[in-house]
Amino acid sequence: MLLRLAVPILAAWALSALALPAMGAAGPDRGYRPISSGSPVQDENFYLLTLLQRWSPAHAAVVADPELEAVARKARGGLEAARTACKGDPACKVKAMTVADADIAAEGDQLVSALRRAGVLDRLADRHLRPSGRFERYRDFSNPALVRQAWIDAAQGIDRIFRIYGLGDKPLYPLIDASSYPVGDAMWRDAINDLVDVTLEDMREQNPRGELFFDLSLQAALDMLYMNGRDEPARFHPLASTENAKAVAYAKRLDWRRWPYPAMLIPGRSPTLKDDPLSPEAKMKLRLAARRFRAGRAPIIVVSGGYVSPMQTRFNEALEMKRELMRAYAIPERAILIDPYARHTTTNLRNTERLLFEAGAPLDRPILVTTTDYQSRYIEGQVFHDRCLRELGYLCFTDLKRLSLFDTELKLPLVSLHRDASDPLDP
Repeated sequence: MLLRLAVPILAAWALSALALPAMGAAGPDRGYRPISSGSPVQDENFYLLTLLQRWSPAHAAVVADPELEAVARKARGGLEAARTACKGDPACKVKAMTVADADIAAEGDQLVSALRRAGVLDRLADRHLRPSGRFERYRDFSNPALVRQAWIDAAQGIDRIFRIYGLGDKPLYPLIDASSYPVGDAMWRDAINDLVDVTLEDMREQNPRGELFFDLSLQAALDMLYMNGRDEPARFHPLASTENAKAVAYAKRLDWRRWPYPAMLIPGRSPTLKDDPLSPEAKMKLRLAARRFRAGRAPIIVVSGGYVSPMQTRFNEALEMKRELMRAYAIPERAILIDPYARHTTTNLRNTERLLFEAGAPLDRPILVTTTDYQSRYIEGQVFHDRCLRELGYLCFTDLKRLSLFDTELKLPLVSLHRDASDPLDP
């Protein structure tokens, strides 16, 4: 994916066929068991690439394709050349790892061609991409179009990591998601130079099954996150068998019809003081939540908030809220699901749908959102509506009804299962 080798573009008639919807395409399957790469950060952000690496039929198809193999050789050779030509300029080396959208699209066409020629494209889409739910925004795409778009998302996500954490471009939320080391300082320069050296050595000594055309760029991007301490999607992995184990086991035994709502969501509110585990506002939300839980409004409380503010805080909002509910209000652990990843209100809602899907909750019923009057009005308003569409690509709620000063009911759409490769800290 570096210093791209041109690959043939599919004929116009073939490209038009990619856009045809898949008739009767299966949706997400609660019984699906994802394949693991060994890196939760990779799997959450770039699951297609994990499948191409680890699912043998797809891996064999990509390795056997001469055009994609040539891209891998060109990528490695291009970075080797940049290592010498750029001398001590780390930004020059990072730029050698970025890629034009046209090249990403061409590689997507070639990937589709390779998988189709090997007879595994439909199996990849129907056995993994669709049931995983991680590509739910594209459920109406044909299988070739689904694979192609999943590749484009992944490749552009890798490029975004290079630009933010290697070149200093601003992320969507620069106060909490930016590079840990200012671009241009001594630590950044040494880190980038070391990264290039180590990545090239990895490519020479690893990949005994055969180097794939994206392996070098993927590894460099993951290392860039790792060096910046940006491993947020991996810190509680696997969530359902660690912090959420008791709640997931309890949820699977529930008769959901006994409660007005299957769950109550408490969105986070970050503290502003670095030594505060919880903000005053979050504490007031928890008081409201405990009162409604005891009144029997819902059997499950979802507390949602990641490592947000101040940047690189050691406190996780959801975990601290869970601890406070148990300590101050004697809420049983089995009744609390944590979402330790959300970094803003849009993903408070989105990630709650993912938790409820995994826990077996009914998805056709509204949940209760209990929070401050200010945040309730914000969720209800047009600004938040537009923000969902702009940042996620879809409306992250439906059927919203404001019930009181602090309570709102709404439904969460199944499209929330889709993973967003453009937001590497909370995909």
